[in-house]
Amino acid sequence: MGEAQGQPGWLKLWFDFWINFQHPRVTFFAYLVAIAETLIALALIAGFARKITYSAAIMFSLLIWATAEGFGGPYTSGASDIGTAIIYAVVFAALLALSYYAGPSRYSADYYIEKKVSWWWRVAEMRRPVTAQAPELATVSTATAPDDGTAELRRSA
Repeated sequence: MGEAQGQPGWLKLWFDFWINFQHPRVTFFAYLVAIAETLIALALIAGFARKITYSAAIMFSLLIWATAEGFGGPYTSGASDIGTAIIYAVVFAALLALSYYAGPSRYSADYYIEKKVSWWWRVAEMRRPVTAQAPELATVSTATAPDDGTAELRRSA
């Protein structure tokens, strides 16, 4: 409720909605936020369902920024703090982009789950992982190879 003070008048409805929504159930929302933060932390440490974890963490951070941090307010002259939750949202977006470019990480739970569950990449990855296949070995045909002793050398190499 303290973050609603000093906000622009056009945001009054937004803050009034959240204050009226949470005020009768403050303890419930406090536990709900603690559980959400713990689940995000555990999923980050384990590397579990990374795409969903990063996306949910972005949304959660933006919600915290837009409510509890008051959009980084108050909006007065000289105020320069935009809040920490928006920075977390940017970091989670960067992790999401990094997982797109880097692909599956060997040091994540998703890497091992993807080996067992064929559809898990949809939960964990931004794009389908490319499976590396061994290149086929070139064979030397003895019918077209000259018989100067080099064909035997090529076959043994």
